[in-house]
Amino acid sequence: PTAAVEFALHLQLAHFSDPAMPRVRIGIHVGEVTERQTGQTDAPIAVEGLAADLAAALQRLAIPGQVLMTWPAFDSARQRLSPERLGAFAEGRLVSWRAHESFIFRGQGGAVAVFEAGFEGLSPLAPPPDADGASREVVPGQRVRELRWRPAPGLSMPDRPHWLLTERLGEGAFGEVWLAEHNKTRERRVVKFCLSE
Repeated sequence: PTAAVEFALHLQLAHFSDPAMPRVRIGIHVGEVTERQTGQTDAPIAVEGLAADLAAALQRLAIPGQVLMTWPAFDSARQRLSPERLGAFAEGRLVSWRAHESFIFRGQGGAVAVFEAGFEGLSPLAPPPDADGASREVVPGQRVRELRWRPAPGLSMPDRPHWLLTERLGEGAFGEVWLAEHNKTRERRVVKFCLSE
């Protein structure tokens, strides 16, 4: 999943840098698929399975220029895609990580939490609207979370620009614990983010 997200971000940046290129929509999900030969020369391998169907549904849901993914891909990629690793192609642009609402996808059985990775100032970094076959999960009385930002290595904390996150130390049912370092004093602190209502 990390390589898929890295490739998707690289592809998006290439398309953003050339105005003649279309804004592609990308959906990433982790799961088991089956490959089979189709016998056609233009499409020699068909990929089938619920994981492929969900990735395609995420792609259809995405706004042009958006990289959407499910939790396993999001969680894996944001831990492993350090600013140094992304720096080789990101041209100094900050990669941001967002959590969006859960969506009900036709044929998937239950609500699926949707997440996004993208470049500040280029990518939509906004919740996608409902689409054909996908609609927001509506839970009576639930408030929409205002802070959709998610921690990742190399990002500064909201309202604390000098504190940079270095690594995730752990997670629980409603939050995550990260190690942060002050970019001037090099003082280190452990920070707990509550990511649940």
